[in-house]
Amino acid sequence: MQQLYCDTCKKFLAEQLVEGSCSFEGYHYDSARGDYCENCGNLLSPTELIDTKCKLCKTIPRIRDTDNLFIELSLLRELLEECINETYVAGSWSHTVERKLEILLMSDLQYIERLQGD
Repeated sequence: MQQLYCDTCKKFLAEQLVEGSCSFEGYHYDSARGDYCENCGNLLSPTELIDTKCKLCKTIPRIRDTDNLFIELSLLRELLEECINETYVAGSWSHTVERKLEILLMSDLQYIERLQGD
Protein backbone atom coordinates (compact mmCIF):
# COMPACT_ATOMS: atom_id res chain seq x y z
CA MET A 1 0.00 0.00 0.00
CA GLN A 2 1.01 3.62 -0.26
CA GLN A 3 0.85 6.65 2.01
CA LEU A 4 2.02 10.25 1.84
CA TYR A 5 5.39 10.95 3.46
CA CYS A 6 6.88 14.36 4.30
CA ASP A 7 10.64 14.45 3.78
CA THR A 8 10.91 17.74 5.70
CA CYS A 9 9.05 16.46 8.79
CA LYS A 10 10.51 12.97 8.27
CA LYS A 11 7.22 11.15 8.90
CA PHE A 12 4.25 9.51 7.28
CA LEU A 13 1.31 11.91 7.30
CA ALA A 14 -1.99 11.03 8.93
CA GLU A 15 -5.06 12.07 6.94
CA GLN A 16 -5.51 15.21 9.05
CA LEU A 17 -1.97 16.37 8.29
CA VAL A 18 -2.56 16.57 4.54
CA GLU A 19 -4.26 19.47 2.75
CA GLY A 20 -5.05 20.02 -0.90
CA SER A 21 -7.82 20.62 -3.41
CA CYS A 22 -10.90 18.42 -3.51
CA SER A 23 -10.73 15.96 -6.40
CA PHE A 24 -14.51 15.56 -6.86
CA GLU A 25 -15.79 17.01 -10.11
CA GLY A 26 -17.46 20.38 -9.71
CA TYR A 27 -15.76 21.14 -6.39
CA HIS A 28 -12.66 23.31 -6.32
CA TYR A 29 -12.25 23.69 -2.57
CA ASP A 30 -8.55 24.36 -1.87
CA SER A 31 -8.57 23.51 1.84
CA ALA A 32 -9.79 19.91 1.75
CA ARG A 33 -8.13 17.59 4.25
CA GLY A 34 -6.78 14.13 3.56
CA ASP A 35 -9.90 12.51 4.96
CA TYR A 36 -12.78 14.86 4.21
CA CYS A 37 -13.84 17.86 2.14
CA GLU A 38 -15.78 20.36 4.25
CA ASN A 39 -17.15 22.01 1.11
CA CYS A 40 -18.82 19.02 -0.59
CA GLY A 41 -18.98 16.58 2.35
CA ASN A 42 -17.27 13.74 0.50
CA LEU A 43 -14.83 11.41 2.22
CA LEU A 44 -11.38 11.42 0.64
CA SER A 45 -8.10 9.63 0.92
CA PRO A 46 -4.90 11.72 1.07
CA THR A 47 -3.69 10.45 -2.30
CA GLU A 48 -6.93 11.63 -3.98
CA LEU A 49 -6.25 15.29 -3.21
CA ILE A 50 -4.88 17.61 -5.89
CA ASP A 51 -1.80 19.74 -5.08
CA THR A 52 -1.24 18.10 -1.70
CA LYS A 53 0.78 19.80 1.01
CA CYS A 54 1.93 18.81 4.47
CA LYS A 55 -0.21 20.80 6.91
CA LEU A 56 2.74 21.13 9.32
CA CYS A 57 5.45 22.54 7.04
CA LYS A 58 3.56 23.29 3.77
CA THR A 59 5.96 21.23 1.61
CA ILE A 60 4.80 18.72 -1.00
CA PRO A 61 4.74 15.17 0.38
CA ARG A 62 5.66 12.15 -1.71
CA ILE A 63 4.00 8.77 -1.95
CA ARG A 64 5.87 5.92 -0.25
CA ASP A 65 5.14 2.24 0.08
CA THR A 66 4.04 1.09 3.54
CA ASP A 67 3.51 -2.18 5.38
CA ASN A 68 -0.06 -2.74 6.55
CA LEU A 69 -1.97 -4.79 9.05
CA PHE A 70 -5.49 -5.88 8.08
CA ILE A 71 -8.25 -6.81 10.52
CA GLU A 72 -11.26 -8.82 9.38
CA LEU A 73 -14.03 -6.59 10.76
CA SER A 74 -16.88 -8.89 9.77
CA LEU A 75 -15.83 -11.12 12.67
CA LEU A 76 -16.22 -8.14 15.01
CA ARG A 77 -19.46 -6.64 13.62
CA GLU A 78 -21.61 -7.37 16.67
CA LEU A 79 -18.99 -6.07 19.11
CA LEU A 80 -18.40 -2.93 17.00
CA GLU A 81 -22.11 -2.09 16.79
CA GLU A 82 -22.52 -2.63 20.53
CA CYS A 83 -19.52 -0.41 21.33
CA ILE A 84 -20.67 2.34 18.96
CA ASN A 85 -24.23 2.29 20.33
CA GLU A 86 -22.99 2.43 23.95
CA THR A 87 -20.61 5.34 23.38
CA TYR A 88 -22.71 7.42 21.00
CA VAL A 89 -24.24 10.57 22.44
CA ALA A 90 -26.01 12.85 19.96
CA GLY A 91 -23.76 15.76 19.04
CA SER A 92 -20.67 14.42 20.80
CA TRP A 93 -18.91 13.16 17.66
CA SER A 94 -17.84 15.25 14.70
CA HIS A 95 -19.78 15.01 11.45
CA THR A 96 -16.77 13.27 9.88
CA VAL A 97 -16.69 10.55 12.55
CA GLU A 98 -20.45 10.00 12.32
CA ARG A 99 -20.24 9.73 8.53
CA LYS A 100 -17.30 7.30 8.63
CA LEU A 101 -19.09 5.08 11.16
CA GLU A 102 -22.28 5.15 9.11
CA ILE A 103 -20.38 4.10 5.99
CA LEU A 104 -18.44 1.48 7.93
CA LEU A 105 -21.54 -0.14 9.41
CA MET A 106 -23.42 -0.03 6.11
CA SER A 107 -20.54 -1.75 4.31
CA ASP A 108 -19.88 -5.44 4.44
CA LEU A 109 -17.07 -4.81 6.95
CA GLN A 110 -14.50 -6.82 5.04
CA TYR A 111 -11.27 -5.23 6.17
CA ILE A 112 -9.84 -2.14 7.76
CA GLU A 113 -6.20 -1.25 7.41
CA ARG A 114 -3.75 0.27 9.82
CA LEU A 115 -0.86 1.92 8.04
CA GLN A 116 2.53 1.20 9.51
CA GLY A 117 5.07 4.02 9.35
CA ASP A 118 8.75 4.11 10.17
